[in-house]
Amino acid sequence: MFSARAAVALRRPPSPAEVGGVWPGLGLLRPMREISPFALLVRSALIFFTLVLLTRAMGKQQVGRLAPFAFAVAISIGTVAAEPLTGGQVSVAEAVVSMTTMAGAWIVFAWLAMRSNWLKDVLGAEPIVLVQAGRALRENLRRARMNLDDLQSQLRLKGAPNIDDVEFAIIEPPGQLSIIRRAQAEPLQARDLGLKTPYSGLPTVLIHDGRVLKKGLRRAGLSEAWLRAELERRGVYDPTSVLLAVLDTQGRLSLSPR
Repeated sequence: MFSARAAVALRRPPSPAEVGGVWPGLGLLRPMREISPFALLVRSALIFFTLVLLTRAMGKQQVGRLAPFAFAVAISIGTVAAEPLTGGQVSVAEAVVSMTTMAGAWIVFAWLAMRSNWLKDVLGAEPIVLVQAGRALRENLRRARMNLDDLQSQLRLKGAPNIDDVEFAIIEPPGQLSIIRRAQAEPLQARDLGLKTPYSGLPTVLIHDGRVLKKGLRRAGLSEAWLRAELERRGVYDPTSVLLAVLDTQGRLSLSPR
């Protein structure tokens, strides 16, 4: 029979030294109810940075190509990441191993999907043509689990309410619809009329929420003195009163007051 002292020893949680690990005091190998508040902060930071690193490793392109599979993996990784932070029985070490394994499976599947059309179709990473030459393709709509009402709604959102104007409508792996209009239905462009147009690149933000962005000024080859002079010319004497100031590639400054 066990003594009373032995029974108490069996009931108490193990000490950090008994559990072991690289940093025993942080409780990386113990469930949450057995750790200190400081250890919880360290554990949360470790889980967060692990999620960031795994997301970067999986890559944006793979997220887009494997949308259905991505959804399942994202939910699974999120669930495992939350477990050691919400009082579950999973330790940080176990969670990191599990998350890394799922991310590794993701990367392997993405690599295989780039080399197998069959696997692309199984994982939902293959584009599906829904409209061709103005005709809806019933069998492909069934494959995409989309009805005619959904298709017409998506076409209207893309600015193509008349299906006869659509050469191709394709459901892409992330679940978004892309369309290619017929040549006769394309909007008239300047090049069709032989007109020359000025360059239109990305505008430069000079003031953001009342704060002057010196990096934007350097990129535009301008000084803060020039910006203040422009503001004063428009009756603005304090940059903090400007919500947004944007300079386009033609040198036009647009202001939005706070």
